[in-house]
Amino acid sequence: MKRALVVGASGFVGSHLARRLLRDGHDVHLLLRVTSQTWRLDDILPHVHVSRAELADTGALRAVVESVKPEWVFNCVGSGIASYARSNTDILLADFAGAVNLVRVCAEQGFDAFVHSGSSTEYGFKDHAPAESEPCEPNSVHGAAKAMATDFCRRFAKENAAFIVTLRLYTVYGPFESPRRLIPRCVAFGLRNTLPRLARPSLAHDFVHVDDVVNAYVLAAANANRAPGAIYNVGSGAQSSLRDVVDIVRRRMGLTVEPRWGSMPDRLYDTEIWKADNFRVRSELGWAPTIALETGIGRFYEWLKASDALIEYYVSESAE
Repeated sequence: MKRALVVGASGFVGSHLARRLLRDGHDVHLLLRVTSQTWRLDDILPHVHVSRAELADTGALRAVVESVKPEWVFNCVGSGIASYARSNTDILLADFAGAVNLVRVCAEQGFDAFVHSGSSTEYGFKDHAPAESEPCEPNSVHGAAKAMATDFCRRFAKENAAFIVTLRLYTVYGPFESPRRLIPRCVAFGLRNTLPRLARPSLAHDFVHVDDVVNAYVLAAANANRAPGAIYNVGSGAQSSLRDVVDIVRRRMGLTVEPRWGSMPDRLYDTEIWKADNFRVRSELGWAPTIALETGIGRFYEWLKASDALIEYYVSESAE
């Protein structure tokens, strides 16, 4: 059993990681922002320890870390590629400055493993699946901030023999995902027998289920001493188009409505080539994706329709 600190645990990935660590028998501590909502965590709050502090507040952050004395630290903070209402300053504070402060404060206390959440957007546009050693050419503030944070973690780990690992996450999906993202929106609209506005059907993502992603975090922490500063791409290794996703949703939900392709403009980061080279994480950590996209979308649909409250929330939040 480890004392594990999950930072950003109120978010999509962080909440799933907290549940996984709890199931595995670890002593789970959550660090949330002062303003963080806990709807993703309400069922497990009685079984975990919760602290609140801003990553920019070094004094408050140090007090939490000194109290918890975590052996495993997981930084799940991320503004997300579609940072709808966040300023560039807020994105840089969350994705870069906050990560730097967290690493430095945790290093003062010491840890067995620190797993940092990177992003596939660090690579920018590529015409192939990039390996971890390739240069980053981010085309968004989020991607640039994550790339700087990853580089800091790598350098700090090597210079201080600190067991820090970065996971560059591809398009994570599953229960508790933001209602404004593609799969939740399609399912929420499907419950009203319609579909949302959609961009070009050929745009692609490498979708990886959150349960598989959480498994990568645990494996990375357990093996962090292998290569301080290591970076791993965490994705399925196969891209799926928007058409693929919509076809699965329509088939799974029995929808006859036709998609309105091109009714939503492309975004700056949209591309027709987006998939992970996951050779390194497979070979070094023994990780592999286990949940196919069709299975994962079906699970999301079953999860959502089982709760009237969640249906109401997702439908209202995904409205155009």
